[in-house]
Amino acid sequence: MHILIAGVASPTGRLLAETLLAETRLADTTPVITRVTGLDSRPCLPPLAGLHFVRARFRQPEWTPLLDSTDHPVDVVILVTGAEWPASRRRSPDATLFADTRFVIDAALAAKVRKLIVVNSAALYGTSPPNPLAMHREGESSSGRAALPGIKGEMQRISSVYLTESAPVRGHEASVYARARARIADYLDVISAQNTKTIMTRLRMVWLCGARHTALARYAQTDPVLVRGFADHALDVIHEQDAIAAIRLALHHDLPGIYNVGYGADAAGQITFSDLAALAGQEREPVSLTHVTLRAWWRWRWRGKPMPPGFVRAFVRAGPLDAQKLRAAGWSPQYTARAAVLEAFRT
Repeated sequence: MHILIAGVASPTGRLLAETLLAETRLADTTPVITRVTGLDSRPCLPPLAGLHFVRARFRQPEWTPLLDSTDHPVDVVILVTGAEWPASRRRSPDATLFADTRFVIDAALAAKVRKLIVVNSAALYGTSPPNPLAMHREGESSSGRAALPGIKGEMQRISSVYLTESAPVRGHEASVYARARARIADYLDVISAQNTKTIMTRLRMVWLCGARHTALARYAQTDPVLVRGFADHALDVIHEQDAIAAIRLALHHDLPGIYNVGYGADAAGQITFSDLAALAGQEREPVSLTHVTLRAWWRWRWRGKPMPPGFVRAFVRAGPLDAQKLRAAGWSPQYTARAAVLEAFRT
């Protein structure tokens, strides 16, 4: 089986390539992976032994003949760029992400590859109110102030609904980052209705954390993460190894359709924004979302930082995902959100 990873120079793409290259040396994998090719406009450094790397922009047609080459035709295309954290303003791929993604998808379908796996960000769902994993002690609100009279019991849950795969896509109105992902989701809706040859798996992932994905830890060390009204909001992240396991599950099994990838309603090991602030050494009162957004705009616009203001809003107000469909298909996560964030801070 020949696999093409589009976006191999990204943290997710490189980790996936390393995992699949290790599988090529195993004889007991079914189906057997015989060749792994990486595609990216950025250099893949340091080079990976065994990886056939093609450096090209996604919209360059010169790379497309390798999809149906007579020697090593590609069986599976895995596109991972949609799940990456935003880049700096000086290198802003979000505006061109849709066009790049569409070109790769069209090329894969035109070549009639057997399987196409598109990894996207759950930011495409747009923003939501505080999620049900945020817990409060009696008499306290999420900002740490006195709660409204009549709230009783040792713990109270914020009422909200976990987002299933059928939840509406509202990212168009959230930010440039979310809008690009939402446009990809819309395009895949149209293409999947017309496609009859290729198995299409669409993975929608929450924020990735781990040794390779440290953007969250870097952000928390430089910017305020305690937002008024969201201090006890559960941070919906996933460990990078569990994310790779979800991609491998789709690779080795036929899983057509949409699958959310996140820890969902499993509250064990969850981490809140208050916990994140403590890990980052932040000892400050919660600030307004407006303050955080304006600060992010200034740092992004004038200092080239990678967190645009719209992304900050999407990050703080991200809705929790229901991943029961993927679990039913055989995905069994080995980490927790807390473990993922701790590993990112230790790196």
